[in-house]
Amino acid sequence: MSDAERFKNVERFTPSCRHCGQKGEVEGVTARAGASDPPASQVLTARPLASLEWQLVCAIRRHARRYIDGWLVCDDSACGARTRMMSVYGRRCLQVGCHGTMVY
Repeated sequence: MSDAERFKNVERFTPSCRHCGQKGEVEGVTARAGASDPPASQVLTARPLASLEWQLVCAIRRHARRYIDGWLVCDDSACGARTRMMSVYGRRCLQVGCHGTMVY
């Protein structure tokens, strides 16, 4: 299974520049930039490491809080069911006529 398939539902880390407010994705240290992308050194100097660190800490805390709260929400936009109880049917939504799955 490829990484793209494994992490398809993951929210991407998109820190913002503290000067201009522009957001950009961080691909990681091993990702190669495309021809039109700025070099990694320019991205790091545009966003100081302390700012990146703090934004990452805040994102981790936000996701930990979401997990600790324990709310499962149906991914079907027409349903929108919320519960804190896990179904015996796995992640299937239990609303009548809904075929969505419950996600954190």
